[in-house]
Amino acid sequence: MKISLVITLKNEEKGVTLLFKSIVNQTRIPDEIVVVDSNSTDGTVSIITAILSKSNIPYKIIVKDANIAKGRNLAIENSKYSLIAVTDGGCKLEKRWLSNLEMQMRNNKNKVDVVYGFSKALGQTLISKCYATYYNIQINKNNVGISEYSSRSVLFTKRAWKLLGGYPEWMTLAGEDSYFFMKLNGNFKTVFTRKAICYWYHGYNTLSKLFQVHKRNSFGDGETSLRSGRYVLLFIIYIFIISGSIISINKPVLVIPTFIILFIFLFRKSFSVYSKNKKILSFLIVPLINIFRDFGMITGYLDGALNRFRTV
Repeated sequence: MKISLVITLKNEEKGVTLLFKSIVNQTRIPDEIVVVDSNSTDGTVSIITAILSKSNIPYKIIVKDANIAKGRNLAIENSKYSLIAVTDGGCKLEKRWLSNLEMQMRNNKNKVDVVYGFSKALGQTLISKCYATYYNIQINKNNVGISEYSSRSVLFTKRAWKLLGGYPEWMTLAGEDSYFFMKLNGNFKTVFTRKAICYWYHGYNTLSKLFQVHKRNSFGDGETSLRSGRYVLLFIIYIFIISGSIISINKPVLVIPTFIILFIFLFRKSFSVYSKNKKILSFLIVPLINIFRDFGMITGYLDGALNRFRTV
């Protein structure tokens, strides 16, 4: 099996060394690497070149202004081989990451078109560590194909990519992963392995950044009307909580039940996060993570939906 590893990047100077050193140190190195850089203005390209030029891996670096989906498609178009592995900036790959993805493809005797790996979040600040724990608790409950659709850790056939028309280049910001992999899941056989581990430095070091990134990512769901139910449910819950809080001002009998509902909803996962990192502050940070994440998702989805109607 020959595998092309494709990556799209822009201004990833801070994390690109970690990523590419983890690539060249794989137990099973890719047969080629194709990078599309969307006109980085920092040292991203020079760092990649310095690392890959010392390895034995054939590589191409294409510099072209492109959104994420177009960059991924361009990288795949310029790849040689029939199997496409994909990861992202801000990641570090466990040594047997590619080997374990390939093993799943081999074990299924070419009857599988998509192999999802496992994505484990890591943080640096207390807020980002709390979010990483929060994310990992969620992702551990489900297969990646159920709980998230990400290009951080995946291997698929070029045939499937081509038949689906590639990643959706018409999408404005992010969310191209969700759209593409939902289509893959609906049309091809997929498997999941927890052994192909990608460590993800998500970069949500502040609550503001957490809000901004979830708003950006949910914009794509609004554009495509994907997973509408989760956003409608979030909206209804917050409307209920806000209206209940207002009504309880004049009706004291509602104060206690409203407070209980609010506490349960906002402090969800607080106990789990605290039990993992043993930081008292984490118990209080989780409600803030919930609020900033949820409102980022709601506003991003609404903005994406409005953009869809504006461009019709």
